[in-house]
Amino acid sequence: MKSPICDMLGIEFPLLAFSHCRDVVAAVSRAGGFGVLGATSHTPESIEQELKWIDDHVDGKPYGLDVLIPENISTAGEKNVTWKSLEARISSEHRAFTRNLLKKYGIELTTTNVADNQPQPFDAQCALEVLDASFRHPIRLIANALGVPPKAMIDMGKQHGVPVAALVGAKEHALRQVAAGVDVLVVQGTEAGGHCGEVSTMVLVPEVIKAIKPIRDVPVLAAGGIMTGRQMAACMAMGAAGVWTGSVWLSRRASCVRSGPMPGIADPTAPVRCRCRCRASSAATPSTRSIAPQHQVMRRRATSSAILSAKGSA
Repeated sequence: MKSPICDMLGIEFPLLAFSHCRDVVAAVSRAGGFGVLGATSHTPESIEQELKWIDDHVDGKPYGLDVLIPENISTAGEKNVTWKSLEARISSEHRAFTRNLLKKYGIELTTTNVADNQPQPFDAQCALEVLDASFRHPIRLIANALGVPPKAMIDMGKQHGVPVAALVGAKEHALRQVAAGVDVLVVQGTEAGGHCGEVSTMVLVPEVIKAIKPIRDVPVLAAGGIMTGRQMAACMAMGAAGVWTGSVWLSRRASCVRSGPMPGIADPTAPVRCRCRCRASSAATPSTRSIAPQHQVMRRRATSSAILSAKGSA
């Protein structure tokens, strides 16, 4: 199954696998696909460690990196914004409301300690520093979500001869990305686990392909709810050059979700969560809404009924 994305990335199958787990990234690339490491939470130091491990376990096969640099964020233009400085902006009234809401529904309030100098989430400068460190390794793709990548990221890709991908959830997003100069579009429908649109994958993919065709030839990767080879073939029949997958890898044996958030750290809830994902059907994936930092409405999926079922049989 060859396509333009195979030639661009040097892979056998036009299947890209996004994961925060280095084991999944390496396994997919070794098998002829293309693993993409989610690097949003990494520092230049930690990404160096992760990519060195991947280099040692990928058998020379290509892989890529994904970051989040929001185009619109409330702290745009501010310098040296930290987690704690953001926390200090939360009013006492809102804190009290949150505590009372959690208490009302019997949810324990937990906190996480962070360093005083921990940068804010989705910090653009930190992401660019991570990318800069990553180019010391043989990465073959860099990807961004939450808007048009900054010019510095696109220029970085051109300088190193590495394609730049961008995730989109609407035709209008795709047109802006093409005008900005990205090399690959990841067209993500509402079925996806985390995204920025409400149009289904089957509707959105051909709509975007038709819209960008008169402008220039940009490979489109379909994303959102793609779990099987038949779904992959259907996307390519609509004109996609391949697929971008994510949630399907969460329950794989190589995923760190099965054992814990970091290699070697046990998570007693992991077996239950894995059974939940394997048992869940499309009817067990209700949508919930949350407001992302860039003030876009995003949806996340939760397999609530499957979770209750798995817990009952655990």
